[in-house]
Amino acid sequence: MGGTEESVAATKAANAKAMADAASTIAASADARKDQIESAYRSADAASKDRMAEIEANYQTARGNAVAQAVQGVGSAAASIAKNDNGAIDSAIDKAKQNRQQKKQQQQQNNA
Repeated sequence: MGGTEESVAATKAANAKAMADAASTIAASADARKDQIESAYRSADAASKDRMAEIEANYQTARGNAVAQAVQGVGSAAASIAKNDNGAIDSAIDKAKQNRQQKKQQQQQNNA
């Protein structure tokens, strides 16, 4: 080895600086990569949460519409039943009136 102590020391110092610079560059690169991955994760997570909120809103809207349609259907059925029952009641009243008239006529004929 034909160097002086100063040159050996200078070479060691240069090598140590090169190693420190390389380690620093690797660490900075790793931090940048970590930040990039974290940012991508946060973005995907936010998009996922937004989609879930959209799905929940659509579900609630569809559920509300289904309930409204069911209520409307029940109301229509009730109205139809009431209309038909009124017709049946009217028919029953008419028959009762006819029966009374027939009984009166029979009684009048029996009394005569």
